[in-house]
Parts: sequence; structure tokens; C-alpha cells
Amino acid sequence: TKIYNIILRGWFKIGRWRKCREFWEEMDKRGIPKDLHSYSIYMDIQCKSGKPWRAVKLFKEMKKKGVKLDVVAYNTLVRAIGISEGVDVALKLYREMIELGFRPNIVTYITILKLLCENGRYKDAHKFFNEMLNKGCEPNVRTYNCFFGCLQKPGEVLKLFDRMIETGVQPTMETYVM
Repeated sequence: TKIYNIILRGWFKIGRWRKCREFWEEMDKRGIPKDLHSYSIYMDIQCKSGKPWRAVKLFKEMKKKGVKLDVVAYNTLVRAIGISEGVDVALKLYREMIELGFRPNIVTYITILKLLCENGRYKDAHKFFNEMLNKGCEPNVRTYNCFFGCLQKPGEVLKLFDRMIETGVQPTMETYVM
């Protein structure tokens, strides 16, 4: 299974979506068991190839087959659901994830912050950012970049940029070209 996962990820890295699908189906034909990593890779492929609803379907299949889940699988699903069904459904899944005992990581927070900002919900994003801080998760440059992408007032951008620098987070090229 590990070698198949590596090959599947390789097709994914070079953007060969059709090859990914064919290889996924070939795994079934050859009787190769799919594990958590197989599903996580393929769910990510579905999201990034513009088919987030397929990632949701895969997640349901994982649960049905009894595949043990982890925070990475949940992060992928949060993004998929946020894209296909909306940020409120993604937030519901985030809460479910916590209730099941999974601890959100920086990717979880960035995913939800990005969804909130992309949907113009800056105040909700700010509250969520504070929740992240209260739970002991330190922001990184990608966290701040979520906000820079949606802020429109120069004063807000400068205030946030100063806060980012004060906390020791260094901007990247992406920060400057947003």
C-alpha cells in the first residue's frame, strides 16, 4: 500500500488528475488495500482538481469501511465541505472533529480562516483567530496571509502587518503580492 500511495502522490504532484483516478481504480482491481494515507491523498486530489464533493464522498466511504481517521483527513474534509457546502458546514465539522477528540492544528485553523475570509466574514475570522490563540496555536505567515487577502482598508492591512511583525512572524513574497 505504501508504494501505491507514493505513486498516487507522485501523479498528484505533477497534476495528472486523470492518471490519479486511473491509478486509484487500478488499486481496487489489483486488490490493494487502501489505508488512511491513500484516502487522505485521494481526497486532497479531489479537492485540488475542483471536485470537493468527491472528497466528501470518499470521507463517508472511509467511515463506512472503518478506516481510522486523523486530523489530516479531517483537515482535507473541512476544506472540501467548505468549498462545496459552505463555511458554516465546515465549522460544524470542525466542532464535530473536536468533540471526537481530534486536536486542531495550524492547518485546520488556516483552512477555516481562509474559508471565512473568502466569504467576506472578516469579523468571524477575527473571532476564530482569537480562539486559535486561546487554544495555544501560534499563527504563522500563512495565517496572516488569509487576512491580507480579504482586507480592503489600508489602515487595517498596516495594523495587521505591524501585529504580525511584532509577534515575530516574517512576511514572505506572497505576503507582499496579495
